[in-house]
Amino acid sequence: MNRHLASAANEFEADMIIARVAEAGIHAWASDSGSLGRGGGGGPRDVYVDEADLARARAAIANAESVSEAELTALSEQSPSPPE
Repeated sequence: MNRHLASAANEFEADMIIARVAEAGIHAWASDSGSLGRGGGGGPRDVYVDEADLARARAAIANAESVSEAELTALSEQSPSPPE
């Protein structure tokens, strides 16, 4: 059975959620939430997972949200500079 995992403001945000849970080995998908943006890339999206994966998917999202500002800064400093 499909279970609602999260609501996203747009397709990009939904893709980020899907990528995060995919890193945990969980298949997720998004659908148009039925409001603005119907038929296009904009507008809200709902992200779903299989019921058996719901708890792990929620944990994967929670872990993503717990990244500190210091960790983000360190990761940014480690990444290569863009070509000039």
